[in-house]
Amino acid sequence: MIKNIKGFVVVASIIEILLLTCGRNFFGIFVSPIVLLLNGLGISIYALWYAKRAETLPTTIEKRGKWQLPVLISMAIMGGITIVNLVKAVLRVVPIDVKASDVIPLLQKMVAHFLEGKPVYKSFNDFGYDIYPTYLPTQWIPFIFAEYWKTDYRMTATIVLLLALAFFFYKIIQSNLTFLQKILLIVVSCGFVDVFLAVDGYTIAVSVEQMIMGYYIFLAVVLATSKNPILRGIAISLCLLSRFSFLFWLPMYVFSVYMLEGYKPTLKMVSTIAIIGMVLYGPFLIQEPNTFFNAQITYENAALGEWSRADTPPHLVNGMGLATHFYHFLNASIPIKIKAVQLTNVILSIGVSIWLSLFLFKNKHQLNIPIFNVASLKILITLFYALIQVPYVYLFYVPLGITFVLIFVIFNSRLKRSEGG
Repeated sequence: MIKNIKGFVVVASIIEILLLTCGRNFFGIFVSPIVLLLNGLGISIYALWYAKRAETLPTTIEKRGKWQLPVLISMAIMGGITIVNLVKAVLRVVPIDVKASDVIPLLQKMVAHFLEGKPVYKSFNDFGYDIYPTYLPTQWIPFIFAEYWKTDYRMTATIVLLLALAFFFYKIIQSNLTFLQKILLIVVSCGFVDVFLAVDGYTIAVSVEQMIMGYYIFLAVVLATSKNPILRGIAISLCLLSRFSFLFWLPMYVFSVYMLEGYKPTLKMVSTIAIIGMVLYGPFLIQEPNTFFNAQITYENAALGEWSRADTPPHLVNGMGLATHFYHFLNASIPIKIKAVQLTNVILSIGVSIWLSLFLFKNKHQLNIPIFNVASLKILITLFYALIQVPYVYLFYVPLGITFVLIFVIFNSRLKRSEGG
């Protein structure tokens, strides 16, 4: 069975893509989120099992036909051009409108306040209602450049995704994968974004989640290919300062770096994260010390508003998260139901993080660390989003981006000789 893992992860990734796009809610509002969760966890846990028996392919690249490199680069460029053209087509028909979504208008306000020297993290009511800016620094700071260049925020977010994909493709091309495997990974990665834009381009048009997906792809590739503690610290900071989704994964990863590499690399990585955090977030925390807590209250109120709708909350029946089970089956008030989702998420995330730490400690001498790093990130992000209080569809493209990198690290490995490889 283990020799078929490459085929398994490809099939599982296709299933994940289908469940997020044209197959959304295929199994109904109650079963679909469970299938999505089990598929994501299944591919990751299988990868952990494989990591105990696998070794990374040698880095020395065999000589291949001179025509292969131009073909691969051309395919990557064509994939990027296709994505840009599809995004442009979507943006032409879906203008930024606060009545449809306040995500981008809020980001625009935060950038405008920053450029005008006003407090960024202060409530305002320019949209006809009181709203508190909740977005973390790396979710709005890149759009300062969009203001200077007069670029649509959504295209700027797409450029960040394309930069992450370019870094990913560079590592793919540089690897010792076969020519066909490299083509497969490039096509699947670009093809997913194309499918998403064709099926649900509206999500791109009212959010900037493609940028967050880009951050996580960059992080996963760095975890899979680099031992540079400063680069890892930068990649972690981009994700951490965009959304706190992987807070339960981070302590486990820091522990793993300390256990496998020692004190100095761990200190360099943690120091990099701390310095970037102080530079990008520190000044705003000094200006408004309650920023973090005010943001959490805002999230709580938004969730309460979504769950308390007179009609069935659409974001709870979209086939994405398990919140729908708490909403429909838990006999309690709405606030208690939301607290139950949050508590379940915290308990399971902490429990899984501890389990992953013990798994690493027990198997550290035989584990393929690149596979473990990416698989552990995939597990905890998948679990976190499955139990998020309002499972917006766009959130679930982040764990799928990690899946692409997981496919890469698995393809870029082989069974150890002792395992029959």
